[in-house]
Amino acid sequence: MVVFTVREKLVTNREDVLNRLMDVNSLPLYWKGTKSIQVIDKDNNKVDVKIRFAFPSTALATITIIGDGIRIDYKKGPFTGYQITRVKEGYIESMWDIQFTGFFKFLARKSVEHFKKGTQHALQRLQGIEPKETQ
Repeated sequence: MVVFTVREKLVTNREDVLNRLMDVNSLPLYWKGTKSIQVIDKDNNKVDVKIRFAFPSTALATITIIGDGIRIDYKKGPFTGYQITRVKEGYIESMWDIQFTGFFKFLARKSVEHFKKGTQHALQRLQGIEPKETQ
């Protein structure tokens, strides 16, 4: 199991960042590890999606809009578990609790640092900041 949290200082308008985060279709603009999102079903604050990652794999997930952010429950794919991203007063954070599956279990240790850096960059992009280093 992999559990980590990435937090960035909020340096721009909270509502703007929250609106960007809650626009499910635009998430690939911020999370570069997500190549595309296909909406399968939508019901109130829950959206079932198929996610195509930048690496050759896909996942089935449910994205739930919560008061101050989103929760992504990864149900099937290279990992299962959840990610919660919240926009608070003064900071934005993303908490991950996932477990790698199948072949990806062997890459878990290496992948964690990559996921952390990608999350840090996404939290910056959500604020309109282009990260200084690329992945």
